[in-house]
Amino acid sequence: MIPADNKPAARLIVASILLRKLKKIQDIKEPEMSDKMKSHISEYKKQLQNE
Repeated sequence: MIPADNKPAARLIVASILLRKLKKIQDIKEPEMSDKMKSHISEYKKQLQNE
C-alpha cells in the first residue's frame, strides 16, 4: 500500500518498486539512431544552442 498523505514516502516506495522491476528486465537496449538522424546531429545541436 502506498500512502497518499506522505508524499516523500510514497515517492520512495514507488521508486523502489520501479527499480526492482527494471532490474529484472535483462534485454533492455538503447534505441539506435538512423543514419539520417546521425548525419544531422551537429545541426540539431546548433539549433538547440541558438534557442
